Amino acid sequence: MTGHGTAYVYVLTACEYKSSDGWMHEESDGLVYDEGIPMERTLTIYRNSKVSNIEYMLDSKGDWEEFWHISYGYPGDCTYFEDVENGTVTLSGDQALWENEYSDYREIYVLSSVDEY
Repeated sequence: MTGHGTAYVYVLTACEYKSSDGWMHEESDGLVYDEGIPMERTLTIYRNSKVSNIEYMLDSKGDWEEFWHISYGYPGDCTYFEDVENGTVTLSGDQALWENEYSDYREIYVLSSVDEY
């Protein structure tokens, strides 16, 4: 990131799957497991007055980090992000919703921290 701005970090709190009965809600501890390794799933929005960037990430507390998707160049006040790891992200208040464009699956995030950079 260049310049000064604000980073809004959202953590995974729930997943939803569509079934014949509607959306099935499943609470999450914010972790995704890969071969037994717990990784924190986050969405981070970097904003300044001119531009917003979004980062869809897994973090394994010092063991390793994997940036799944980083998208640059959205408007500074953007609340809808396209093409984020085969889905879209919509911000509403202190919540972010990632929806997969190829299946009936979505992830719900809640704002965890706001940091200046």
